[in-house]
Amino acid sequence: MTRSGVDRGELLSEVGRLKPFQGQHPWAPAVDSLERTGHLRVNVVSRFLMWPITVLSRKVDGPSSGLLTTLEEEASRQAVREGTSEVQFEHVVLAAASIIHQLALSEIPEPEELRSSRPILDGYGLSYADLIRRLVARAGSALSASAGDSLTVPARPPIASPEVARAFDLSRRRAAQGASYPEILAHLFAMPQARAAISALTADQP
Repeated sequence: MTRSGVDRGELLSEVGRLKPFQGQHPWAPAVDSLERTGHLRVNVVSRFLMWPITVLSRKVDGPSSGLLTTLEEEASRQAVREGTSEVQFEHVVLAAASIIHQLALSEIPEPEELRSSRPILDGYGLSYADLIRRLVARAGSALSASAGDSLTVPARPPIASPEVARAFDLSRRRAAQGASYPEILAHLFAMPQARAAISALTADQP
């Protein structure tokens, strides 16, 4: 981008000033994931085709397993958005806030179990729109300070870091034992690594 005459810092600053997407059909992959796992009933045909799979999954993996799958998938997308090859706790935190944000953009009511997790996010001051504004501002500052560096995009899908992988393994076991999504999310956010990520994401800008 530097060779093409585009200033990356200025570009990201302009992106940060853009209004949130207000189209009729915003890109909301978490909605597709929630529908696929049986937590949303938007598409009747899809619901009918997936019903046997979702019923079996809930019996074997626990009623909250579908929401946990959506959280994991969204965390991976957050890592892609950041341009990193590893899913960190920061991406898990962003994912939890992003799922609710995507439903709001799509004007789809939150499933009860997901709505019950909102107080956990509110308790930590996690608004996805605010978090993204902070990240864009920080990225703009970082790129302006190192304008000679090249931007790279990972060639392969990101994988969970060892700590995140262990946390998700534990969460899946808790789901199989019947823990609700809010209980799982509260346990995840109580981990020291998640607390550190939340503090970094919500830190005041200089």
